[in-house]
Amino acid sequence: MQIILVAVGGAIGATLRYLIGRLATEFITLPIPVGTLIVNILGCFAMGLFAAGISDLQETSKETFILFIMVGVLGGFTTFSAFGFDTVSLWNKGAVSLALINIIANNTLSFIALALGYRLIKT
Repeated sequence: MQIILVAVGGAIGATLRYLIGRLATEFITLPIPVGTLIVNILGCFAMGLFAAGISDLQETSKETFILFIMVGVLGGFTTFSAFGFDTVSLWNKGAVSLALINIIANNTLSFIALALGYRLIKT
């Protein structure tokens, strides 16, 4: 059942990402990928709302909500929201240095990995 929750939520999130990204590029012209920017901002905002809102749920409801909405829908929508949640969680626990390391490591290593993968195929 857990996998079904994540899979269905992921399908919904990926579809929303596609639709919002497409609409954004049709109506907003910027020299950067505006669809991706909007999706990342919306996903992080939603993750913050949901992360704050789940504290009052019972444990079984909380797990279902987390799997379907936070892992599934928002994970399919943008994994940037999960990165944001992890970083804010570290920050809120007082681990500011770890939060900053997380930001630097995720951004730097992800871009290096992408460039490496690209180079491996293109050379």
